[in-house]
Amino acid sequence: MKRTTTHTISVCPLRFAMAMAITTSGTLAAVDSTWTGLAGDGQYATAGNWTGTPNQPPSFDGTGTFADGGNGFTTITIDAGRSVAALAFTTNAASYTIGSAGANAGPTLTLAAAGNNRIDNTVVGTNLTQTINAPLLLSGASSTFTNNSTSNTNSFHIAGDITTANAAATQLTLAGSATGGINTVGGTISKGVGTASFGINVTGGKWLLSSASNAFDLMPTTVTIDTVVYNRGMSIGAATIIIGANSTGGSGTAIAPVTSGPLGTGSVHIGNASAVLEAGGADRTIGNTLLLGNNNWSTNGSHSLTLNGLMIFGGGNTVNNNIIAADKRLTIGGDIHIRDNPTLSARTITFGGNGTTVIGGTISNGVGGNPGHLTIGVAGGTGTVKLTGANTYTGNTNITAGATLLVNGTHSVATVGGYTVTGTLGGTGVITPSGTNAVTVKANTGKLSPGDSTLVAASQIGTMEIGKLAFEAAATYSAQLGGTTPGDGAGSYDQVNVTTTAAGGLAINPATVLDLSLVAGFAPSSSAVFYILTRADASATAVFSGLPEGATITLPLGTAQITYQAHWTGAQATSTLTGGNDVAIYNVVVPEPATLALLASAAGLLLRRRRAA
Repeated sequence: MKRTTTHTISVCPLRFAMAMAITTSGTLAAVDSTWTGLAGDGQYATAGNWTGTPNQPPSFDGTGTFADGGNGFTTITIDAGRSVAALAFTTNAASYTIGSAGANAGPTLTLAAAGNNRIDNTVVGTNLTQTINAPLLLSGASSTFTNNSTSNTNSFHIAGDITTANAAATQLTLAGSATGGINTVGGTISKGVGTASFGINVTGGKWLLSSASNAFDLMPTTVTIDTVVYNRGMSIGAATIIIGANSTGGSGTAIAPVTSGPLGTGSVHIGNASAVLEAGGADRTIGNTLLLGNNNWSTNGSHSLTLNGLMIFGGGNTVNNNIIAADKRLTIGGDIHIRDNPTLSARTITFGGNGTTVIGGTISNGVGGNPGHLTIGVAGGTGTVKLTGANTYTGNTNITAGATLLVNGTHSVATVGGYTVTGTLGGTGVITPSGTNAVTVKANTGKLSPGDSTLVAASQIGTMEIGKLAFEAAATYSAQLGGTTPGDGAGSYDQVNVTTTAAGGLAINPATVLDLSLVAGFAPSSSAVFYILTRADASATAVFSGLPEGATITLPLGTAQITYQAHWTGAQATSTLTGGNDVAIYNVVVPEPATLALLASAAGLLLRRRRAA
């Protein structure tokens, strides 16, 4: 009788799964798996929660897909040592939380290959947030997060810290469509020990970076501006960056790293016309050097934004479109280099939009640069730009219709181009065009209005010094009287001093309009004299439209007279109504309050009679 022997073979499920994943070439294939949650324990490591070939968690170079509600298990516990290439949220995905222990409280999830973590445009739900609580370790050369959702209520919330383990240069890409929601990166982004460099490339979507401790520093690639090669820690393309914290360190006069901040420690390259910077949650300040390519860029939001780093312009003519809320402002505290290359042609930079921009740094041609030009305003824009620094650019300045430039600092170097004022020029500073260049207030829409219009009404008065000044037909000189001496702020009156001693330093077209007003309830005595426009040359002064020597000016409340033969000595007390060629207002008569009340009562009675008739 033949003996039959039975052998029992035990197969390890994990080894069987690995064997099933081996390709015909003998290499280990990536395992892509889809979360089902059918095991009912919410554990990432449980094979029964996944479906794929074979049924197991995705491999280190595979993708984990979340395509439905996961059997109600949408908070997932990560086990120690877990790696995956990417996580994908598609079609009927619910809101998921990866890392049940809370932000940075559980094991690390390693993103082990050049995967694309994404919210697909196939997602049909709305108000969905895909939260990554687990700390993230980037072990490859690159990793990407993309939000391509078609709903602006769907977004990523990356709450865990992000760091690197790759010895070579590493890059994190943040991408997406303009239709997706605002994605938040709340964890700290920093370069790991042993990593050569770590930078971020933001190519699309809306991304809120809210950690003040971010310390990524250097992208694998450089950027060339005006033939000069620069390193950069971040590049911003057709994307919105919402700045959710302040930075520390940096320099407004040289390229220098910041200590830490939401945009990392390196320079930031803005290289796309759709790039937007926005302050999120509160007023924000950053000190990163900004490298601006051959594109327009925008600043937006409901909070003020301060850019204190050096600003270097590149490429062709570049426009900043500031559309920050009316009660907030964009402040540029660092210096501005219009062009850092002496071999290239002149460049024009533009600050426009409808918001208020305050530039405190020095605007210069750049390091060895050719003449740089400045334009204030874009077509249809009504914004205000205030310059408070000692500017040295040598090109022309153009103020477009509807825009306002306030020069509260100085523009008074050896070579200064002309100012073309089609909008409004004001301020409390000094402008000295060189040679035959002048400040020309253009016909119809051009206005010269000294003082700072960003202040409260009573404080908008100011004095200006202008080297050479010309008014064209139907241009306007607007002067306010709020006190008995010229000065800056409440209790003073407006004054413009034309400082060139060369003949013809002041030219007034006979059709130039004088707009005179009293402010803050000011009611001067009839003996007060207001020297509103003075000149240092000996030429006779032409008259304003309809106002010959000694003419009476009708004010909103009262009257005054004008002379073109006053003599301003530099001090109110020693100046006189005669003996010179300066413009002064005198014999201002304002009705007494009782008279005003009587006139108002009479006007009201007349109006009632007309209505009754």
